[in-house]
Amino acid sequence: MKFTYREVKAKANPICSWHNYVTHPLTDFVTYLLANYTEVSPNTITALSFIISVFSGLFFLMGNFIAGAILWQISFFCDFIDGTLARLNNKVSSYGAFFDVVTDAFTMFWIPLCIAFSILFSTIQVYLDKRYTFIIISIFIFLQSIPITITFLKDKLITARLNNRRIEDWLDRETSLNFLRAKSVISKYLNRADARVIAFFIGPILGFTLQGFIVADIVLLLHLIIILIGTVVMLLRIDREGGSILGVSVESSVKDYYAFSNNISVSVIIPSLDGLRGGNVPKLIQDLEKQTFKDFELLVIKNTSPQGKAINMGADVAKGEILIIADDDARIDNPDVIGNLVEVLKVNKDVGMAGASILVSPDANWLQRRAGREFPRFGMKVVDRVTESDMACHGCCAIPKRVFEEVGGERENILRGLDPDLRFRLRQKGYKTVLAPNTWVYHPLPATLGKFIKTFFRNGMGSAYCYKYQPHLIYDTDEMLEMKSFNPRVPFLLRIFRFPARIIKAVIEFKFLRVLAYIVYGMGFYYGVLKYSLVGKNYGLKNIA
Repeated sequence: MKFTYREVKAKANPICSWHNYVTHPLTDFVTYLLANYTEVSPNTITALSFIISVFSGLFFLMGNFIAGAILWQISFFCDFIDGTLARLNNKVSSYGAFFDVVTDAFTMFWIPLCIAFSILFSTIQVYLDKRYTFIIISIFIFLQSIPITITFLKDKLITARLNNRRIEDWLDRETSLNFLRAKSVISKYLNRADARVIAFFIGPILGFTLQGFIVADIVLLLHLIIILIGTVVMLLRIDREGGSILGVSVESSVKDYYAFSNNISVSVIIPSLDGLRGGNVPKLIQDLEKQTFKDFELLVIKNTSPQGKAINMGADVAKGEILIIADDDARIDNPDVIGNLVEVLKVNKDVGMAGASILVSPDANWLQRRAGREFPRFGMKVVDRVTESDMACHGCCAIPKRVFEEVGGERENILRGLDPDLRFRLRQKGYKTVLAPNTWVYHPLPATLGKFIKTFFRNGMGSAYCYKYQPHLIYDTDEMLEMKSFNPRVPFLLRIFRFPARIIKAVIEFKFLRVLAYIVYGMGFYYGVLKYSLVGKNYGLKNIA
């Protein structure tokens, strides 16, 4: 048996009240049978849904409204099965999506027109003046189609407002999303699909066809008002705050998508604020094109911060069973990176994160080369066996999607420290974090002294924010390549007393960049503590970006 009933249920996507509370259990059961005991494809189900909807319209046209309503319900039923089957079998494709949208659009016009002509040219009793038939049904068709246009225009407007804008809305999104969450909840129970159920099924079955269309018109009108208000709220907040609203996914402005195979088993996610990172992202994409492992897709998540939010957005739509996360300033010169990371996860089921060793690029300047020697995390050794380590990081790492979901994905409410937080939660669930053998990427520190200082000052401020508001998310890190005995939970007082000792040790070892980094980091920390104490939480959110 390929899929359990629970797996089928998890892949289902109820989009309206009728499906959620009435047909959902039945569609899941039928999908379970089809997925496990047949080889039927999702596109076959879509075609079957289309054919049934054609016959449904013909029965409506001939005046047999009961048969027409039942056939339409079967077609509607199939419309949910095809998507679930595609997600289960990892066969979601642009062609399938296009086919589904086209057949859905056809039904949206075909069924109401057949009903309208049947009412006008038959003796069927509708309990209303037939002269209003075309007006009522025309309103229905108009209200069904107008949200699509508004959504398209909304995407274009948001894209225009987000271009070349700095994203400043980091963590405090509860207030800003209250209305949008309410909109999402209302839309779930009051949307276009429910309106069709009322007009094409419930009304005809009960013998009140035109009345059903009137109720459906009211539902669609309310849905349209919700969409309009939500769009205005989003645009006003973007204009007022100069950034994106967390939780609003605009595909045209947020995601760049590349598929390197039709058999996708791996999803590569690159969070990048502007999608360029000074021209490095296009080079990184060229590196990925040269990988020997080809069965992957690439998602560049743009205009979204903090980084955890961007990664989660990518994971939500990823088709692969394995997620590979890479920073937008990394370079993947080794053509076997993806293949090596995937192999480690397939062979070692107890591994939750497999990372690549971080090396200094051959074309790095003197500052970056020096930093690589003084900071072990930026100048690692390439291991020759699977090595348990605390140095696996978002620079380039692979995580099974089921494990990523099991630990709750990335935290979206922290400014700094995604790496130690995710590693800590993986280990809590019993998984190992390792470095993959013969696998490396280039991920240098800043190229100028000014940027170097700014980076560590901001890191210090980020730590101050955690100390002030999220002390439970402060973790220690291990600088040994191979992890043996390591405790990520170190008391804060011990960290304070250990800090000057580390500076002295760096001086003795002539690691002067490290000395500078410690001093600047400490300045950023104490500056942050002072600022957040005087000004408050929101200052930190907008000034550590």
